[in-house]
Amino acid sequence: MMRRSCLVSFALALLFAGCHDDSLSEGAAPTPVAPVPATTGNALPASQADAAHGDQAPAPDAGGTTPTPAANTAPPDGGKPAPNGPQPPAPRAPGAPSTTPRPASGAPNAARPKEDGGGKKDVTVTVIKTPDDFKAAVAKLKGKVVVVNFWATWCGPCVEEFPGLVQTVGKFADKGVVLLTVSGDDAKDTDGKVKPFLVAHNATEHAHLLDTDDAVAFGKGIEWDGAFPTTFVYDRAGKRVETLSDKQSPEKFEAAISAHLN
Repeated sequence: MMRRSCLVSFALALLFAGCHDDSLSEGAAPTPVAPVPATTGNALPASQADAAHGDQAPAPDAGGTTPTPAANTAPPDGGKPAPNGPQPPAPRAPGAPSTTPRPASGAPNAARPKEDGGGKKDVTVTVIKTPDDFKAAVAKLKGKVVVVNFWATWCGPCVEEFPGLVQTVGKFADKGVVLLTVSGDDAKDTDGKVKPFLVAHNATEHAHLLDTDDAVAFGKGIEWDGAFPTTFVYDRAGKRVETLSDKQSPEKFEAAISAHLN
């Protein structure tokens, strides 16, 4: 009885196996199984491998702050990125107005008095040789009150009174009073002594130097005794109205000028 049961079980097993083979023969494809990738050594998983190639966010620094990655953008013109720091201005189009500001009138580049090669004001010293030369110089200033001063750098009283004379004449400049100077220095000292003195005392206009061959004839021709210092005052008509010999005070100069302003 037991042997018959075993034969029956064996027959059923063969039948089941035959059915299974028939299903395979009818074209039913087996379900594929995805292979499991093998890992060797210390290879990183795919997600970590991507991060290792720069696609991951930067790690926090020591203070716990995550830095912001710099933008990886190419320059608009396709050239090299511009360096850091201020850049030179773009070239100005032809005909476009300049944007450079001009210096103000009070700036170091504003208009200045004419200067000679030594950096000082240019003083024109006219040489007087004859009485006619002197009279012509005074006549050019007709219509003004002309103060003529005979002086020299070697004359102590001349040097002492000169600043007060210049200051006094300057007080009446708006009333048409001018100063005409005549130096008694040697002509060779014009650049080395006369000009620097006149510049230092702001008396650079109407400057003259006496260089005559006959001092006596010159003195007689203009009614001058040849003394230094001597100051003449001429009214607006060109007539001499004051003669001041020797050193004078600013008050004396002012009185002599004020009397002839009309």
